[in-house]
Amino acid sequence: MATSIRKELQMILLAIAALVALTVLIQYLFQYLDLYFPSLTQYDIYIHYSTYAVIIFGFAVVISHITKNALDILSEKIGGRNLNGLYTILRAIIYGSAITVILLIMGISLTGAILGGTVGGLILSFALQNTISSVLSGLMLSSSGVLKPKEAVYIFSWMFDNPVLGVVKDIRILTTQIKSIDGLIIDLPSTALLSSSQFTDLTYPGDRKLLSHHILMGFAVDVPVWEMMEIGTKNLEAAKETVGIVKFQANFQIKGFNTNSIKVVFVFKDMSRYNDCVNLINTIYEKAYWEVKNRMLQQQSR
Repeated sequence: MATSIRKELQMILLAIAALVALTVLIQYLFQYLDLYFPSLTQYDIYIHYSTYAVIIFGFAVVISHITKNALDILSEKIGGRNLNGLYTILRAIIYGSAITVILLIMGISLTGAILGGTVGGLILSFALQNTISSVLSGLMLSSSGVLKPKEAVYIFSWMFDNPVLGVVKDIRILTTQIKSIDGLIIDLPSTALLSSSQFTDLTYPGDRKLLSHHILMGFAVDVPVWEMMEIGTKNLEAAKETVGIVKFQANFQIKGFNTNSIKVVFVFKDMSRYNDCVNLINTIYEKAYWEVKNRMLQQQSR
């Protein structure tokens, strides 16, 4: 891990050395350009500015890419914590520095630009108040480590119609991208996630490669619940491996006047098989209910 980070730092130093070498080379090329193409002399200053702008922005892109790789490596080293918030700040500094250098090369006064930017910033801050709030929420969410890329999560919020269940694909400034259990890509606003959401990590504590979740099923009280659970649990034990369930535990959770509720906590291998797991559990216990129900009806008819 340390070797990988050292390699990224070496890449940054190499990029700086390449920038210096390229700048020197361009200076020599400009001399030959003026010598062999005198008609372009009147455009010399524009060619200079354009060339330096391309070089500096190209250098900023390279540094930004290397920084992103280094932060990804560091994220894995500290347990997969997401550092997108830090990367966003560093990226703004990198590109802001590039723009500053270009302005200095072109001889533009930064004092006037700063004063104009201050007034313009005040105007924009009122006009873009909601956007700024979203950006700050995104930075806090991405840097807090609550959500991590490639993490299986269950997100509940009163602002959503249904809970969101899936795998985190990317945490951006304005939105968080989730791949749902149905294979859909969902973009959730950062402000909603930060202010009014509950996050549940589905990673199984006993083995970080496995996932764990539960479902609650309700059945009519007209059959003995223990007999139905015995049949359902036996059948699920026999069929669990077909959908990637490693183990499960069924409990008689709630006893009501009209409904008995059974809670099944199951540990499974792959988030893409979640729907298959839920379908199997519901189907097996539903069949167990009707098996007991039909047996009781047959006994009553004798």
